Amino acid sequence: MATETHVGRVRGRNEDCVFCDEALGIAIVADGMGGHAGGHVAARLAVDAWVAHLRARVAEGEIRERDVLVAVAEANRAVFSMASSDPGLRSMGTTLVAVCLRADGTLLTCHVGDSRIYRWRDEALTCLTRDHSVLREQCDAGMITSPSRAGAALRGLLTRAVGVAATVVPDVTVSGIHEGDVYLLCQGCRSYPHSIA
Repeated sequence: MATETHVGRVRGRNEDCVFCDEALGIAIVADGMGGHAGGHVAARLAVDAWVAHLRARVAEGEIRERDVLVAVAEANRAVFSMASSDPGLRSMGTTLVAVCLRADGTLLTCHVGDSRIYRWRDEALTCLTRDHSVLREQCDAGMITSPSRAGAALRGLLTRAVGVAATVVPDVTVSGIHEGDVYLLCQGCRSYPHSIA
């Protein structure tokens, strides 16, 4: 496992937070919502809460889907609580994308927002997540034929994010791992993918 993060070409502050631990078999990327107060704070809070919960579950045995759901709920609670108690952070939030490599040869994935997981297998790159965004919903509904044809106003309008409401529902999936698979976790395509795990 390896990580890298970069501030990018648009903003003066890096709002991403990345964590991975090969021994634990977990990796996570959180992309604080740009332009919102405390995006970098939201990303750090979400990652810290998610990792703390999963670290305890790993110590007890194999991670289950329910463990990942609870970890996301803990991350959401941490961000929402801080945003509710500090007026200067009231509108903060973050996306979240994470994986757990399990001893049984399966991969647990979860995501909220438009951060993504890609898999490189047999010389083909496949996106394993579907963005929680207005743009994705309009494409799915046939209102827009291609994301590239959408106006700039739709890019980055999320339908789900961590910390902006009292609860959030992540997408969680389980899939088999093949020898030679490479997984890429990165921030969404509102700009360039600068943070990876």
